[in-house]
Amino acid sequence: MQNNHFINLVRKTIKYLRWYPFRKFIYLYQTQVRRCKCCNKIPVIVSLDKGDETKRCIRCLANLRYEVIADYIHSKYKATIKDMSVLELDFNSPLQTFLKDAKEYVTTYYSDKDKLGTIKDGVRCEDVTKLTFEDNKFDMIISSEVLEHVCDLKKAFKESARVLKPGAVHIFSVPAGTGNTFKRSDWIDGKLNHFVEPEYHYDPLDKNGCLVYWNFGDDLGTYFGDASYDLSIIKGPFGKDRKYLIVLKKRDI
Repeated sequence: MQNNHFINLVRKTIKYLRWYPFRKFIYLYQTQVRRCKCCNKIPVIVSLDKGDETKRCIRCLANLRYEVIADYIHSKYKATIKDMSVLELDFNSPLQTFLKDAKEYVTTYYSDKDKLGTIKDGVRCEDVTKLTFEDNKFDMIISSEVLEHVCDLKKAFKESARVLKPGAVHIFSVPAGTGNTFKRSDWIDGKLNHFVEPEYHYDPLDKNGCLVYWNFGDDLGTYFGDASYDLSIIKGPFGKDRKYLIVLKKRDI
């Protein structure tokens, strides 16, 4: 789980081209040189497709959704991040370029082959629906394109609220669907049922990809409502790929 950005960029390029056979190098003309909102440098933002997912900073590997998350964190928490305890549900995130300055910065991965709480190469195995951390531990949780792959999402939100301090936040991005929020697939009596055509996203830890369980609409704040937290759409749908930036805030109760 080592983090060599150049090698990771090459690997991601190869995997994207294999995973999405219609990606073409003709989109390289959209490559830019500009300031990256994640690493705050002025690198090349290389383009491998017409969408935002494959337009990446060659320095930190951030794409648009990570830049949007970084911009929000900078605008709200830049002065206090050094005093915060942060949990990120990603072991190789471009956000680590500045989150590593936090008082505590924990990164995680998920594998059903490893015991929860196991630490490998400094990264901790966790399941967002049953976190192994104590109550009221973190000032901030961050995830990007994770929660659409969680079957019992309300349980995941309650777990986030449990391990957050009162008033603390879980900042995350998810794909914006069409219409209202609904469940695309579900496990019923031990059998996986698909209510619409199943969709899988690229997963660096699984060549088969990761199943999408949820279609998110503008009503998600009320759909997943709970007494322990508030859910707010901060931005979106944004970008060509249509994403939401959402904040779960633990209530002061």
